[in-house]
Amino acid sequence: MGGALAAAAELAVTVLVGAFLGAWLDSRLQTAPYLLLFLALAGLLAGLVRLTRWHKSADAQDDAEDDAQEDDVLDSEPHEDRR
Repeated sequence: MGGALAAAAELAVTVLVGAFLGAWLDSRLQTAPYLLLFLALAGLLAGLVRLTRWHKSADAQDDAEDDAQEDDVLDSEPHEDRR
């Protein structure tokens, strides 16, 4: 759960950084609201890419843990002595 909260916070931060940077550049370059919109959307896209990568790695880690647990269960089952 902590990883999901961190990923969501990272998504929000990337959008906010893009928006603030865009607003600052717009005020300097007199291009309002174009850089604000562009950089906020770029931040959203970057955050979604990071979120997707995080989700894929977390899913792969969960699969690996499930496989390890299945192997432990199979190894702990009683074996018949075949002679």
